[in-house]
Amino acid sequence: MFRWSFFGAAAVVLMLLASQAFAANNLTPEQQSAICGAHKTCKVVNVADAAQGPGNVKLTVVEVRFDLAEKPTDAPDEGCIEDVESADGPARDGGQEFWLLAGNAAPKRILALCNDGYGAAGVGEDQIEVTPNMVTWDEDGGSAWRWQVTKQIRLSPLEVVHEFVCTFNTIGPGSGQVTEIDRLALKARSVGYVPGAKFDTDNDGDCPNWPNGPDATLPIGPKLAGGYAVIMPNTARGSDGFGVAYPDGTVLGDCALEMTSDGLHGFLVYGKEAAPADAATIRVIKETESALLIQVYDPTAAAELAAGKAKSWVGQPHIEIWTSEPGDASNTPDDVVPPVILHQIAVGLDDKTYAGVNAPKTLPTVTHWIAKDEKGRDVAVYRVKWDSDEDRPSFGIGVVYSQAKDGKQLRLISNVQIKKNKPLYLPEAWANETEDNGIAGGTCAIGADKILNVAKMP
Repeated sequence: MFRWSFFGAAAVVLMLLASQAFAANNLTPEQQSAICGAHKTCKVVNVADAAQGPGNVKLTVVEVRFDLAEKPTDAPDEGCIEDVESADGPARDGGQEFWLLAGNAAPKRILALCNDGYGAAGVGEDQIEVTPNMVTWDEDGGSAWRWQVTKQIRLSPLEVVHEFVCTFNTIGPGSGQVTEIDRLALKARSVGYVPGAKFDTDNDGDCPNWPNGPDATLPIGPKLAGGYAVIMPNTARGSDGFGVAYPDGTVLGDCALEMTSDGLHGFLVYGKEAAPADAATIRVIKETESALLIQVYDPTAAAELAAGKAKSWVGQPHIEIWTSEPGDASNTPDDVVPPVILHQIAVGLDDKTYAGVNAPKTLPTVTHWIAKDEKGRDVAVYRVKWDSDEDRPSFGIGVVYSQAKDGKQLRLISNVQIKKNKPLYLPEAWANETEDNGIAGGTCAIGADKILNVAKMP
């Protein structure tokens, strides 16, 4: 295993110096020309063995650096940070690139980095780790709000396969949340602090601990709680800046967060698991910055609605949506997670909306269409759209579905954990942004059958 660190560069100087002669001598003139191109100050500073890929193809990762004169056009005038621990202040250069050599194939650039401080605090850093058939890239930065992103890039076939994202506020203890994303299947799980919980100010100020191990499960409180994040697969922007909607008639396939009332997917937060014949399947995506698509398959709903026994929407089959915003933390002790303001709305299967707990002033508009899913079942797809910028789900999102029997709630399934009719933690949606480096990952595509499924990013 080889590891580069560009924040504390002094820690790896000896490894870099020892490898430079090896690096220059192990690249052919054609490879050096392909990697450096027209750059006059291109220097090969490291070559790392990444073992073999499928078909026993030898894999190698090459790092090159450039002088300040050849910094990227969008870099700051002073250039890219090479070593922030330099005695005379942060050393600057023209940035670095990482290239993949796979057998006899032409070199392929996989990363182009220029550390401009990565935020107002100027404390950003990059770390690269090369292991067999894998590059792990850690990057962090920010100002008062800090972020840390780790991406695992499989070299052959070349794809981003896994990602961890953490955000936290340096002056707001207990604000951290960490999200794990399967970048090929587009499934995301998240862990955050429970508002009102007490914590250790010395150890709980930034990223929550992620549950590891073969039997690890998402935490359920009292300090940390986990949830399944809604994904936003299409990040294209329209004229309103909020995104481009999918065509009416679109069906959500495996490119969606899925919950089932048989207890196999999501959280069963009330009632007992449904028998297979009665199990509901709910799928959710964030369609745009101002809309959700929620697909409902409930084999018991039609009969329950026809019976008409419910006295209110609570006793009918329905959807519930929880959103949140930061609360007033001015009077919160230093060892208590600050409050959040929770908003609840309900959506009937007839598109009617209802005010729930602390509902926003303006309720979303709802429309739906009937379609067939991949199993040939009739499903209803609801578009829940917020017209008010103030009320749209900009922070955490929780989606709940209620199955009913004889006019009463029978069971509730959710992407978040709910206790005493209040979510413990609402994860933020994860947006599937296209990689700047062009490396493939999962994306979503609508087939001829109008079903939105996971596909490979072009």
